[in-house]
Amino acid sequence: MPRLKKLTKENKSEVFEKVFGLKPIVNSRVRILVLGSIPGVTSILNKQYYTETRNRFWSLLGSAVNTPVPKQYSRKKKMLLSNGIGVWNIIKWCYRKGSLDKDVKNPEINNIKKIIAGLPKLKVVMLNGGMAYRLYKSRMKNMQVKYEYLPSSSSRNTDKEANIKKTWIKVFNRYLTTKQ
Repeated sequence: MPRLKKLTKENKSEVFEKVFGLKPIVNSRVRILVLGSIPGVTSILNKQYYTETRNRFWSLLGSAVNTPVPKQYSRKKKMLLSNGIGVWNIIKWCYRKGSLDKDVKNPEINNIKKIIAGLPKLKVVMLNGGMAYRLYKSRMKNMQVKYEYLPSSSSRNTDKEANIKKTWIKVFNRYLTTKQ
């Protein structure tokens, strides 16, 4: 592993850095938990999920819950929780150069079982992107909660945005419309 340096906006694509994910956004009313792999550099530096300007998470989520997305992060969190949606990252920490999942090395997984145990109304875990899906599927065996793949909200996902949006709406509607 190369010599590590402190991660800054100026060197974010030059060095492997030990990066830590963010704290979960959850409460006891969460029915849907969206897990990404680990936030990008901008999100980590801002301590806010999905702050990269080209990431489509918030616009996809707004479409899925049929709600305009507020500009302020505190209101975005309120929008999540008021719709019974929580957000976290499956990776607790890893070494990574830049923000891309392809550059993740030696990921340490969060205690997903513990957080799920504390969500009594949880119906499904939704996995934002291929890395989150693969890690969850391989490391969270024998879980008693359903899980669903979501196409990545990252700007690096080259699928047509209309197709990604359609899938997000379809998957979320399976769980938002049920009163279970």
